[in-house]
Amino acid sequence: EVYSFFEGIDPHDIRAGELNDGYSLSALQILSENPALVKRLFIQDTFNEKGFYKIRLCKDGQWQVVTIDDYFPCYVNGGPIFTFGEGNELWVMLLEKAYAKTFGTYQNLIGGSCHEALEDLTGCPTEHIIFPSFKDDFEQKDEEYWDTIQAWFGKGYLIYGNTELDPAWDQGGSEASHFYSIINLVESEGIKLLKIRNAWGVFTWDGAWSNGHENWDENPSVKSLCKYTGEEDGTFWISFDDYYNLFNSIHVNKVEEWNEI
Repeated sequence: EVYSFFEGIDPHDIRAGELNDGYSLSALQILSENPALVKRLFIQDTFNEKGFYKIRLCKDGQWQVVTIDDYFPCYVNGGPIFTFGEGNELWVMLLEKAYAKTFGTYQNLIGGSCHEALEDLTGCPTEHIIFPSFKDDFEQKDEEYWDTIQAWFGKGYLIYGNTELDPAWDQGGSEASHFYSIINLVESEGIKLLKIRNAWGVFTWDGAWSNGHENWDENPSVKSLCKYTGEEDGTFWISFDDYYNLFNSIHVNKVEEWNEI
């Protein structure tokens, strides 16, 4: 028997296809950091022999049930044209098709806002910290920014960042921004670190606190607190100061205790 959540839900399940809807895939990747938030969108979460599925989406501020079938656009020689899941995962394709139906066609998904897509998937609002252009202005508000992010993290909100600065982050589409989940933050001995997941598998941070960097051995207490192992799992650590240099902002989707408020 094939399940919609064949081997669980993971940010790395999402594989982009020909459709240039990177903003919505980023939203799915961020959402899948908390699998419960994905599962609650499915009224049934197992394979349906009749080929029909009902999915909940929050469009224009109201939850609605979208009914879809399991026919997906494919190449003549096989394989999905648009977004697909790793292995036998169905949840990625089903969610994209339901989202496309709310807009009328797959084509209408091209170009959009990650923030609005997350609101459609959670029913909860987003908030943004846009960093100032000048480093001195950032340093003056450093503690305020950090305290705000810590408060968000403590409430279980979905936190993510975006960058437009370096072509090394480009995924080959026309999207101006690319979004990355912030899955942990640690402060110790005056050092502020963020743990970021790069589900797209292209960019690798090689600066301070990157995998294998000497800072880990020089700061054993920080290493222990971060539970750093050096494993290449699509995540990396970066200082808050370096984050400012690479990213434009920090965003949050305020999913209060995983319930709509």
